[in-house]
Amino acid sequence: MAYLGLGCLFYTQAETLPCEGVNQSVPEGSNQNVPEWSNQSVAGELSECSWSFVDALYFSMVTISTVGYGDLTPTTRFSKLFTVCYILLGCTTVFYHLAQLTTMVMHGFRQSWLLIIDRFDSSEHVAGRSLGLSGEGVDLTGDGNVDFIHPPPAYLFWAQEMMPISVLAAAIQCISAAIFCWTEPGLDFGDAMYHCIVTATTVGYGDVALTTNGSKLFATLHVALSVSWLGALVGEVSVLQARRKAQIDRADVLLRQMDVDEIVELDKDGKGVDKLEFAIGMMIVLGVELCGEKLTWEAMQPFLKKFDKIDHSNTGRIDREDLERLARQGRDEVIAKSKAGKGPDLKESDLDGLVGAMRARTDSIFAISRVKNLSHRLREQVGDTKVALPPRASVPSKQRQDAGPTTSAGLASTCSPALQGTQSFQSV
Repeated sequence: MAYLGLGCLFYTQAETLPCEGVNQSVPEGSNQNVPEWSNQSVAGELSECSWSFVDALYFSMVTISTVGYGDLTPTTRFSKLFTVCYILLGCTTVFYHLAQLTTMVMHGFRQSWLLIIDRFDSSEHVAGRSLGLSGEGVDLTGDGNVDFIHPPPAYLFWAQEMMPISVLAAAIQCISAAIFCWTEPGLDFGDAMYHCIVTATTVGYGDVALTTNGSKLFATLHVALSVSWLGALVGEVSVLQARRKAQIDRADVLLRQMDVDEIVELDKDGKGVDKLEFAIGMMIVLGVELCGEKLTWEAMQPFLKKFDKIDHSNTGRIDREDLERLARQGRDEVIAKSKAGKGPDLKESDLDGLVGAMRARTDSIFAISRVKNLSHRLREQVGDTKVALPPRASVPSKQRQDAGPTTSAGLASTCSPALQGTQSFQSV
């Protein structure tokens, strides 16, 4: 808005156009006195007036959007120089950020659409399943369980990804054409729709003249919305093409039969291919990027060395002892810096308290992890079996009072064995 305000401020002061209203001129050689405020000129020419705010705003938006109708143009040398700078900065910075904002709105609208149709997708939540309608499930291990979801067919992928934003773009142009018919006298819907498409594609012939302040004011909004939306739509096509190719490549790598040579090439230490080597090798084959560059084994070495530094016990896992050693090492470093005068003056007792707190937090984290693993194993064993509680017997109130209060343990003892197992698990 500030950038458009700058353009309006300049062009209202620097540019002129023939005045509306009294268009008669004074013949040459006439002795008639012409006041300075008059719309008449003494040279036989029409007088000129400064651009209005609406004209300047309209021209500024048409300029930075690269539409360029040609109905308004800079006339002076200084104005042309300013316009060149205004175009370069507006196209590369201001309109670029406007296009990014439009892309965010487009993503939000499409995400909402995909969330709606995702409710009709009955595929399991495993690898390969995307938001929306997915493909068929694939059993990779032969155990009868779905391990991977195949990408949807091409027509379904492009329909569910592009249809909502394309329909909205068409609706915007139709509504805009109707508004132009209302604000510009004598303009029919066909010419207005033609003008909207020519504007959205930044062709901007300028053959459809906008003469009223209402049509120019709405054209400012229409140019900003249509050009940025179409630019975001074109950019989204390239993004979806890359995503579709990645989906097909992943499905191809997972579903095709690997030969011996391909598997042997994944062995980096000569001890056979482990899970880490296989997983990273497959990601390298798929062209996964790390910080904008293709993933390589050399790029993974710093991460593996950092893991080995923390895994002091050389077990291949970072356990509680490794984390406690890491906390003690951090305490020793802080003490060394404090004694050298390079850090805050802290007592060892304070740091020992921090190490104790770290040890307690580590114990709680590992306890939660064990409970989660136990819960996962329990769900695998029990599955989705629903436990039916036995019917409640009718007990007289006097007998209930004699029996005393009912505890959760007592209630569990009267239930089925499966519920007792759940009760004991919750106590863990």
